[in-house]
Amino acid sequence: MLFRKGILNVLTWVMLLAIVQPLAIASADPAADNVGASAESVTNLVYGKVPVLHVESGDTTVRNGEQAKLKFLTDDLYGTGDWGKEGSTRYASFLRNIGRSLVFDLGQPSTLNEVRLRALGDASAGIYLPDYVNVAVSNDGGSTWHFVGKVAKSEAVQADSKQYWYALTGLNVKASMIKLSFEVDVFIFLDEVRALGLKEVAGDAAVPTGGDVSPYTPNEEFRYPAPGSSQVGGVRHEYLLYGGWHTNATVYLPRTYDDLLPVVAYIDRSGEIKDWFYDTILFMNYPTSSKNRWYISSSAVTSAVYASNKADWQEYADLLFQPNVQIAALDKAVGDVKKKLNQPDYKYKVYISIPKALPQQTDFGTVNGKALNFDHRQVGDDAALANRVAAVKWYIDTIMQKWNEARFGNLSLEGFYWYDEAVHNYASNREEELVKQATAYVHAQGKKIHWIPFYQAAGFFRWKELGFDYAYMQPNYAFYTSPQTRPTDAANLAKRFGLGVEMEVHHNIFKDPALRKKYYDYLDQGVTAGYMNQSALAWYWATDTFQLAYKSTVDNDRKVYEDTYYFVKGTYPNKYTPPVNTDGGSDSGSDNGGSTSPTSPTSPTSPTGPGGGGAPAEPDRDRQVVSKEQLADVRDGTVSLKLAEGVREAVLSAADMKSIENGGLELVFGDATVEMPSGVLKQLVELAGADKDESIAIAARPLSGDKAKAVEPLEENGLAVKRAGDLFELTVKIGDEPVRPGTFREPVTVELPYRKGTVNENWLGVYRYDESAKTWRYVGGEVQAEKGVVRVKLDHFSTYGVFETDKTFVDVGPSHWAYDGIKTLAAKHVVQGVTDDAFEPGRSVTRAEFAGLVVRALGLPASRSAGSAFSDVAESDWYAAVVAAANEAKLIEGRSAGTFAPNETISREEMASLMIRAFALSGGKSASAPTTVRYADEADISEWARESVYAAAEAGLMSGTGNGAFAAKAPASRAEAVQAIANLLKAIR
Repeated sequence: MLFRKGILNVLTWVMLLAIVQPLAIASADPAADNVGASAESVTNLVYGKVPVLHVESGDTTVRNGEQAKLKFLTDDLYGTGDWGKEGSTRYASFLRNIGRSLVFDLGQPSTLNEVRLRALGDASAGIYLPDYVNVAVSNDGGSTWHFVGKVAKSEAVQADSKQYWYALTGLNVKASMIKLSFEVDVFIFLDEVRALGLKEVAGDAAVPTGGDVSPYTPNEEFRYPAPGSSQVGGVRHEYLLYGGWHTNATVYLPRTYDDLLPVVAYIDRSGEIKDWFYDTILFMNYPTSSKNRWYISSSAVTSAVYASNKADWQEYADLLFQPNVQIAALDKAVGDVKKKLNQPDYKYKVYISIPKALPQQTDFGTVNGKALNFDHRQVGDDAALANRVAAVKWYIDTIMQKWNEARFGNLSLEGFYWYDEAVHNYASNREEELVKQATAYVHAQGKKIHWIPFYQAAGFFRWKELGFDYAYMQPNYAFYTSPQTRPTDAANLAKRFGLGVEMEVHHNIFKDPALRKKYYDYLDQGVTAGYMNQSALAWYWATDTFQLAYKSTVDNDRKVYEDTYYFVKGTYPNKYTPPVNTDGGSDSGSDNGGSTSPTSPTSPTSPTGPGGGGAPAEPDRDRQVVSKEQLADVRDGTVSLKLAEGVREAVLSAADMKSIENGGLELVFGDATVEMPSGVLKQLVELAGADKDESIAIAARPLSGDKAKAVEPLEENGLAVKRAGDLFELTVKIGDEPVRPGTFREPVTVELPYRKGTVNENWLGVYRYDESAKTWRYVGGEVQAEKGVVRVKLDHFSTYGVFETDKTFVDVGPSHWAYDGIKTLAAKHVVQGVTDDAFEPGRSVTRAEFAGLVVRALGLPASRSAGSAFSDVAESDWYAAVVAAANEAKLIEGRSAGTFAPNETISREEMASLMIRAFALSGGKSASAPTTVRYADEADISEWARESVYAAAEAGLMSGTGNGAFAAKAPASRAEAVQAIANLLKAIR
């Protein structure tokens, strides 16, 4: 990422040469290159014909000039690839835009035997080669295309030449039109195209009937990766943090606590921590090591001398885990912010980059007793690939081991990042195979891996096929001469193929008004293109640009930090105002619409809508303006307000809300209720700006008609889901503008009604509609049968509804003794089947599985610090989070000193002990051993478990197995475990 400007310089030079310094002509003789016609009857069917160009997608800047050059593809004149020599421009150049199709009309039915395409490549100059070319033919004027073959490039025409042939031979098919399709990796030069065959249909020519294929795999759902979703591991905003040796290995720059604190937390101008800022940090090494050897692809890597080796990789791994800097500094910063914001369970997400095993390296070092050589010319393709994979696995193992040993209390290692910004598929280097094996290995460790290709880089739309969990698209707008719409163009392209977007900031933003304006283009277009709220985002700030914005005493520069915070929270206004000239940090430029109020010296400018401040004078019929007097009904510190019949939106001034922000606010909208705690009231007041007396509107509107039908559920994971009440759209507005303040600082409690008498109340739950995925997500809920509502705690507003979930298993019928418990916990998403259809009720349960059931049933927050408690629970284990959560809640104990035995079956007496602890944790009345219950096999119950076994019986959590026995040492079955938890939920609620 730090080498983007270098790529820009090379590409700019190449583009100018493509126009001003054309290639020298090498030969006009088809036989001179040894791939000409093989018989006198065979001719070049496309000689002199100009193809029709189809551009797949993207910018139009270069597109207009490309068609004019296509006449040089069929003139039988070749270039040498000597970019600086004078001569006629006899090649066609293609810049980005994913790919091209060239359609040749042969003018008559013909016999196509061979297709040959000549390309010019020079990776050191930013000129790449298509990985392959698809060939299709048509015999009905282009209405129907038939795929006839796919061909990769051959070796160069001559040693060390920049000329390559693609040849598809042995076709012998009928064709009236030919289509060549290929991807465009940044910049591609095509020199000549030949289609060899007969200008008639031979008697033995095949008539193709198959369909066409496309090299492109667009995302049919046309959406970004949703922020906070499971796909991205909960990531919303990921900050790219560089550290290590910098400036050609002359500067050593580890990142400190002071660097990281303003990244983790939003800090106002008085120095007070107010909120979380970025939720994820990606640790990245600079491109070179202390020995000035490269971690990434670069034209500077001309031999193994310049390629990083094992010592360089170890150097960066060691730097990451040094005390007091890098990850350790982040852990301390997050701990301090957690304490300040009173969020002790918060875990901050971390990703770590994987250096590239550069194919030029001949002596990487020894791994597992084997010296690794990556050069396929010396060891062969298979050995080179295997050695590169071994190096990557070693590095991943090294990072995982160091992470587990460090035992950071406030952080969660979510996974890894593939450092290289393009994935080429040249046969010799086999980059795609390397990536696929690397991503598979990361997944085997229980981690995620993602990628950030540069704009339209090779392989970007195949990110999922390569094994990445998610990817971001670099617009490269901050560093390139590009159209002003580039952020939106890149976002739409990313959305088409399911990528997120990278936000980019030039390091000279505070010196150059044009660069500052570019950054605000990213923000403004993030609102209009939707990626502000709809996409997980990565953030590139170079080395210290973000920290400079935070520390700046120049109002306009500090405002960059503040506007970024509003964008991260999803409330940024769609406007940019050029700053007023001030000493030390002046800007000037044209207005892009709108203006913002002056910034106070102690707090950031709050975004406001165009409607101005204060409550509206004439509210709509379903809106109620709340007066200060109506806020006087305080019960136990909470203002309770029952709104008039039919009112679905309550409007308060920011000043009035500020007057009650130390308590809570309960709004009763007919049969739905919204309870906002103090932390959320303060959050809304800050967003509105109390000094401006802006209005704050909170609404709970039932959906009806077409809007409700548009979000009706179908099937979810094999569950029969049906609506049990109205769907509610919960919203907040500041002024007249809807805002999404992101995650609430504290959960907001909501009660939603359901239709009593028509549903099984044990199967009810609240679901949220995921707009980006077009599906419903279970969020929990507790049935309040006496009120006919389901009560749930929410961390943000969206569209919600109460649903009845009926899950059927073929091996659990109504006659099964645990039928109701299994159905109930399946509806609550506490338990799943072994398969979609089977539950296997008699199968035993492991200690880790049962811990997971209890944690999910009680809604305990997951943790990632299990390694600090049990030596046999690794952070990479699937159950690490739930075991840690259960341990932190003091629900579980080890079987021996420091071990948990997660994969051993849990006995019935162990389950009883855990159930009593869960009962007490949830407020259940403490029970002592009763005298009314006795088991015939009491002697088999361990002394340490006896009180819990009888207490569980007294509380109705567990019972015997029949014939008066308890079977204490017997392994608990899945049915027994689920029924015990169902009994627990019934007892505590």
